[in-house]
Formats: sequence, structure tokens, C-alpha cells
Amino acid sequence: MNFRSFFCAVLIMLAASAIFSSCDILESDEFELTPVFDCPTLMLNVRDTCITGNGETGEVDGDCNCPPRFDCPDLQLDFGAPCTNAAGENGNVSQNCECIPNVTFDCPDLQLDFEAPCTNAAGENGNISQNCECI
Repeated sequence: MNFRSFFCAVLIMLAASAIFSSCDILESDEFELTPVFDCPTLMLNVRDTCITGNGETGEVDGDCNCPPRFDCPDLQLDFGAPCTNAAGENGNVSQNCECIPNVTFDCPDLQLDFEAPCTNAAGENGNISQNCECI
């Protein structure tokens, strides 16, 4: 940096210092920062955490509402919550946000009941026995 550039830089800094000190911009009581919110009535932004009217934790949506936060927002349910699937079967919400029916089988590993039709390893048709075998 040559002397001329240094001198110009010092001059600019002195001028800026004089302007700011003479106008009291940084020391004035009138100088305030006012935050701007997406939802001014809530004083929150979209996707901020909020408290619903029921005291539950929610998340501010695009309409500035505070709906409860769910594990599965599309279903508006949490994991393990009771649900009814499209076929009308009652079940519970899985970790994949699917409504899994509460189905119990006599033979859970096969997902079949006793006397249900089946085909064994040899390709023969049969029925499920009380021992959960296809005979």
C-alpha cells in the first residue's frame, strides 16, 4: 500500500467518524431495532414452536395458526395412536406413519389362521394345521 492510498483510507475513516459522532446515530434514544415477524399477532415466525390453546406444543403454520405438532403431520396423529385405515380396519399408527390394522393370526409367522388355505414347499395345496404347518 503506498502513502497516497493509506492517506485516503485514513481520511475516509475520519470523515465517517465525524459524521456518525455529529449525528449521534449510534447513541440516540430514537434508534431502535424492531423485529419483523411472519405472524405479528403471535410474535413468531412460520415453523417456530408455539403453545396451542390446549397447552400442547405446536408449530406455527403458514396461516399463522398454532396447530399441535404430530409425529405424522399428514395423519395428524402420533406414533402408536389409534387409527382407522382406508379399508375401515382399526389399528395403530406405525413408525412409518401408516395405519397398521390390529390383526392377530393363529400363526403370526405365516400371517395365517388355522384352516386357512395354503401351499406347502412341495407345491401341494392344503390347510394350516393347529401346529401352524401347511398340510
